Amino acid sequence: MTTNLMLAISTGMAVASPFVMWFDIKERRIPNRITLILALYAVMVGVGVFISTDDVVRLIQAAALSVIAAASFAAILWLAPGSIGMGDVKFVVVVAFLLGLASPAIFVYAMLATAVIGGVWGIVQLMRHNLDVFAYGPSIVLGVWVGIFIGFQSAF
Repeated sequence: MTTNLMLAISTGMAVASPFVMWFDIKERRIPNRITLILALYAVMVGVGVFISTDDVVRLIQAAALSVIAAASFAAILWLAPGSIGMGDVKFVVVVAFLLGLASPAIFVYAMLATAVIGGVWGIVQLMRHNLDVFAYGPSIVLGVWVGIFIGFQSAF
């Protein structure tokens, strides 16, 4: 993993993060156009990684992480309806590919942080007697930034 790759991943997330958080908080959805733009960016980063390193294994592992993320979050969507939305699932699939280009460990750290942040926020909502559905996208975004921060720490 190089610093340039981490900077490319951070740049994509820096652009997408405020939009994901805004829409998910205000409208309780993550628009497909945001996820699609980030997905196109992730593919461009993946092509750049392949061209610069000839590392097809890295692309395969990123794609495998995307499949694992899709299955995991789709299972949550199916087993606990209303807990997350399809926008969250699609967003995590793209994030899995992007972070998987750097390191599977970074994705694991990001998802662990996402679960903790989302869990704490859910408990706060329950304590405030606000049993309405809450936006999970911001938890995903913050968890991804934790993973990116850990990735930067290990890059140096």
